[in-house]
Amino acid sequence: MSQVKLNKVLILGGTCELAIETANHLSEYELFLTYRDETKRKAAESIILQKVNWIYCDFSDKVELPIVDSVIDFAHSELDGLLASLDDEKASSYWLSMVATRQQMLKQITRKMIPLRSGRLIFISSTAAALPNSGQGIYAASKRAIESLYQSIGIELGKKNITTVSLRLGYLNSGRGEQFIKNQDNLIKRIPARKWVELSDVAKTLVFLLSPASAMINATTITMDGGLTATK
Repeated sequence: MSQVKLNKVLILGGTCELAIETANHLSEYELFLTYRDETKRKAAESIILQKVNWIYCDFSDKVELPIVDSVIDFAHSELDGLLASLDDEKASSYWLSMVATRQQMLKQITRKMIPLRSGRLIFISSTAAALPNSGQGIYAASKRAIESLYQSIGIELGKKNITTVSLRLGYLNSGRGEQFIKNQDNLIKRIPARKWVELSDVAKTLVFLLSPASAMINATTITMDGGLTATK
């Protein structure tokens, strides 16, 4: 069976700043963006430069997703707290929605890719998966678990031309990261590149990771943090 290219990209977590920036770099694709908050969707719609298809998708519910040949997965909630004192019910619910339900979604997505013999799935991870700060235990564990899901898909379905990669981001100069890094002069000195990760840097990298030139980058994790986690 020959490969079918649809040039359709599903963006999970489509209302975050990074998803919006990325969408604005993907004008040659038909885009499907998921959302959970109508107010955030309307705000995002006003600054995305092209027409996109919006899909309401709460990770606690089953939803029928479109047939696409590419996925960029930004969707991830925060849950901070020391593991020794974290509420058990909150932790279990978080793990279910972030990991178990995502596995079900990935199953649905990839089963639709198999007849196309074409698929590219990218997960947006965090350097916290390798080096969590205090209070990030459950968040870091979920990121690492999802990286493993994506890696397994690349191993199992690579022969069907369905490939995966996780992109671990360092301190991002946007959103929650922007609040954290304010006045962190000592922290930026630990980064060999001496700068924070920028939205446009990530978006351009994702464009490359969707391109045929990156096809052999499969079932692996790439770190984009200016060299922070490479140092002692």
